[in-house]
Parts: sequence; structure tokens; C-alpha cells
Amino acid sequence: MLVRFFRSHQPVLLIIIPVLTALLWLPAFLHPRPLLVDHPMPLFELLTKPLRSQPFLAVLVAFLLLLFQAFLFNFILEKFEFSGKPTYMPALLYIVFTSFSPALLQLHPGLIANIFVLLALHCILGTYRKPNVLATCFEAGFFIATASLFYFPAVVCILFIFIAISVLRTFSGREWVIAFLGFLLPYLYVFCYYFMVNGISYLWADRMAFAFMNRDLKITEEIGQPYFELFLFVLIAAVMSFGRGTDLSSRSVQYRSNVAVMRWLLVISLLTLLLAPGLNYSYFFISLIPLVVVVGSYFLWARLVWLAEVILWSLVVLIFFNHY
Repeated sequence: MLVRFFRSHQPVLLIIIPVLTALLWLPAFLHPRPLLVDHPMPLFELLTKPLRSQPFLAVLVAFLLLLFQAFLFNFILEKFEFSGKPTYMPALLYIVFTSFSPALLQLHPGLIANIFVLLALHCILGTYRKPNVLATCFEAGFFIATASLFYFPAVVCILFIFIAISVLRTFSGREWVIAFLGFLLPYLYVFCYYFMVNGISYLWADRMAFAFMNRDLKITEEIGQPYFELFLFVLIAAVMSFGRGTDLSSRSVQYRSNVAVMRWLLVISLLTLLLAPGLNYSYFFISLIPLVVVVGSYFLWARLVWLAEVILWSLVVLIFFNHY
């Protein structure tokens, strides 16, 4: 029932998805955690400073941002024909994946950074066969830099922009340069500010470099259990989706290029873990974008719908088990 219902594009899902998300986030609303982020990047610190004494308000902001991301993600997949048909399944899976662990039910840097990564993805996918995309390349670089000013490991995603341009278009050095200039612009403003307050060394040592220079690689039981459960779910769905959408020979050149871009996003997003402070589930947030695309293909095109229902309901049960 759940799979069949969310495969559709019924307007009522615009109400059901927020209600379902609220149920998943109920523990956070009932017992909001204090907003504690060590050595935050400048934009995250600026945004969350007034929320540190208001944990409930911080949870509400995180909840609304997640809903916005889910529908933005769904819009991107529909616009660039990843879904193959109008559906709200990607939005559902995105919310399920990003609410899997209790550690995610709060405002954290990866949550905000993902918004700008999605905006950059929208820009870069829209460059296919467009005659003049310099402004779009600039915007994509700008969005990645903005994401990294909330969550520094996202800085690695500038490599994704360069690779995606090469995949979608004939190589043009100007487009690479313009994308890099867009990436540099936010940092220019930030460095100018910290230079005026004599804080360049502070910005580097306490904000940018602190995370990967002081990494905590311990996997506790609280962290390890959601890792194992989610890995098992992704593995099952990926194996069962093998052959669904993997035969790309009959699809359009644009679709195949878009799939290649998503594969590169998965690779680059995993490289962001090299700069992450540890192995917390929230540091995989960018990787969830391409993972949902892979898993979503199974739920959209599974012939054994009852089996897809069992897998999805099992995931929902695991979420409630982790939360309670």
C-alpha cells in the first residue's frame, strides 16, 4: 500500500508527507536536544546563534528545512527525468533516509549544506546542450562554496562541479574558470571579514582545519547500529534494482549523462568524509542524494510490489526502533 500510494503524484501527498515527517520527528519535538556544534563554520554559527537557547525552535527550523529539501530533491529528479514518471517516492525516501538516526533529528551543518548542494546539482544538470551556461556554472560554484561555509567538507564538491561539466558538455576551460570564480566569491567575502578583525589564523585553525585535524574515528554502538541497518537496506535495494535502469542503451543520451553525474556525486560525496570530524551518520548527508536515486529506482519499477512493501515497511520499523 505504501509503495503503490507514493508511486503516484496525488496532491494529497503534499499533506501526507509533512504529516509522516512530523511523526518521524516526534521524539525530537518532545525532547529537543540542545544545539551543540563544536567549531562551526561561519555561516552555520551566524544562523544558529539565536537558536542556541531555543532548542525547540531549532528542531522546528530543521524540520522545515528537511521538508523543503525533500520537495526540492523530488522536483529535480522529475525535471531531469530520473524518476521516469511523476511521483513523490523520491521525497518519501529522502525523508526516511535523513530521519533514520536520532542524531539527525536536529539542526546540523550537513542539513543546511545539502540545500545548496541540491541547488548546485539543479544548476549543473540544466547545462546540458545549452549554448551559454557561464552564469549557471558561476551559480553552481557559488552554491558549493556556500554549502562549505555551513559544513566545510562540502568544499570537496567543487570537484564534482568540474567533473559534471565535463560529462554533460564539451570541455571548455572558460566554464571551469567561471565555476571556480563563483566558488571563490563567498570565500573572498569571508576572508575579507576575518582579515579586518585579524582572525584569518583563527578561521583556518578553529573552523576549517579543526575538523579533520582532530578526528574521532570511534564507532560506538549508538552510531554503529544505524550504520549496519542502513547499509543492509541499501544493499538489498541496490541488488534488487540491478537491471532496473542499469540497461541504459535504450535511454536518451541526456538521461545516461545525468546518471553518470549522479555516480560521480556519490564518489565525490564519499571523499568529503576525509575532511569530516568523525563517523557520525550526519556526515553522510551529501551521499544520501545519489543513494536515494539508486534505491528509488527499485521502488519505482519493482514488479514484485509486495516485496518492495515489505522492504519499505521494514525500514520504517527500524527507524522507530532506533528512535524509541
